[in-house]
Amino acid sequence: METKRTTPVIFRKWKDPDGGIIALLVCEPCSYDRAELVTSYEHLGQHGAALYTGVIASTFPAKPEEYADLLQELVKIGYTDLKPYRRTQPWMREERARTIQRWREADRRQAETTERLGLEARS
Repeated sequence: METKRTTPVIFRKWKDPDGGIIALLVCEPCSYDRAELVTSYEHLGQHGAALYTGVIASTFPAKPEEYADLLQELVKIGYTDLKPYRRTQPWMREERARTIQRWREADRRQAETTERLGLEARS
């Protein structure tokens, strides 16, 4: 039996007076070269890259009633499988690293195919 995959998310509240909420999609990388960058989402600005350790240092854990609106917004744009966590787990970093590796492999295969087709076209 196949189990449904969930998307881990960590909700944090900024320490500044406005105290906006940020969602950290900790298994979704933002860069090939910097595995510590995760996908983030906020009401304003929406998707972006976030340095996980920097966000953690600048925020407090958000309570469910504080992040409910942002969670609803994420569901509306297609994140229907979110599972909130309080902190990252080692397997989340490993999943992010595997995703980056898959991206790199896909790029390598694409480059090889492009090169082979380019060489064949010149023959």
